[in-house]
Amino acid sequence: MGELKNEVFDPLDCITVSEAVDVPYSSLGDYIGEQGCFSMMFDFSYTNFDLEGKDEKWYKRKAWTAEEFRELLFKSQEEIQKTGWPACISF
Repeated sequence: MGELKNEVFDPLDCITVSEAVDVPYSSLGDYIGEQGCFSMMFDFSYTNFDLEGKDEKWYKRKAWTAEEFRELLFKSQEEIQKTGWPACISF
């Protein structure tokens, strides 16, 4: 991906977007920012916060509050902005 960025995206001044699942915030620089391969990213780390242990074929849902979701969403936006450009999603 780094070669594609350097040889194609950068010379053509392209904006690129990635999707990241289960990427620790400490590793965001591999995806976005000065050393990253993409211009921005969608972070889905907070989207499955309401799931707990798998029971045979299905995950169990756990109770959650809007405040818990808000905290996770805000943390995602704050952490990504430290490194690069976040792409926002809405539900």
